[in-house]
Amino acid sequence: MNTYTWEIQAFKVKRNEGELVNVVYQIQFLYRATDGEFKTFVSDVAYIGSPNEENFTEYENLTQEQVVGWLENSVDVDALKNFVDSKLLKIRANNSKTLRPPF
Repeated sequence: MNTYTWEIQAFKVKRNEGELVNVVYQIQFLYRATDGEFKTFVSDVAYIGSPNEENFTEYENLTQEQVVGWLENSVDVDALKNFVDSKLLKIRANNSKTLRPPF
């Protein structure tokens, strides 16, 4: 069984939107999959809608859980899973792996 994780790489923000400051509108992320032995990922960008001023969270108070929720509502998670699952199948079938230099 594969395990999936999100890794947030960066945000693009609007400096000002009305009274709000540092408003996230784009999330750069990795979606990782591992089966215990093999690992892979897909890199992508998600665009999120305008914030609700009443429920706005200041940039410095954002949490990973909150941002992952935005991602899950903005991208096709099933398509991401299918993509990384197929990459894992190919990696297993090739019986190869990438190694870093031993020095």
